Amino acid sequence: MAGLDISEAMLRRLVSNADGVRPFSLLLADASGLPLAAGSFGSVLAVHVLHLIPAWQEAVDEAVRVLRPGGALVASFPSGEAGTQQQHLMAPWRPAVREVLARHGIARARSGARTARDVEAYLGDRATARMLPPVRVLETQTLAGTLRDLEEQLYSWTWPYPREQLLAAGADIRAWAQGQDVRLDEEHPVEGTLEWWAFDVA
Repeated sequence: MAGLDISEAMLRRLVSNADGVRPFSLLLADASGLPLAAGSFGSVLAVHVLHLIPAWQEAVDEAVRVLRPGGALVASFPSGEAGTQQQHLMAPWRPAVREVLARHGIARARSGARTARDVEAYLGDRATARMLPPVRVLETQTLAGTLRDLEEQLYSWTWPYPREQLLAAGADIRAWAQGQDVRLDEEHPVEGTLEWWAFDVA
């Protein structure tokens, strides 16, 4: 197994989630230019990523290149017709955070493959698409954690913005929380659903 991400912060998060130990080889690289030999893997797992990559076709081509014959690209996609993850239960402060970010000119843009059908159409007869059972995602979030991830620019959609812009928005979110008596460390359950698809390479 090997793990790859363009974000060093994301690779650090993976190690942190694995109790500080690298669970397998990790590579800091771009999915649209994999530093891996052709035909070297039986499967490629793309988790919550193809909808974020502008050059997603190149990333899909690279995934197919490193797969052995009979291998599969397994990818998750935000569910729902609008291409947004279905949130059955979300943190109560989320709308306020979005509003403050919007006032600061910060928006979460997606520029990659919006649905599995995009990837299926692009691959054509190179692969056969099949839908896998959707996965229920349940986690606990805090406003403090959300602010940390925003200000440290953990997610790729924050990269186009100067850090000072994100820090200013973070300060306003903290001011809002203080005015509304919202505790930054209060834990809230968050539940959503992700679609999973396999693209079996001929």
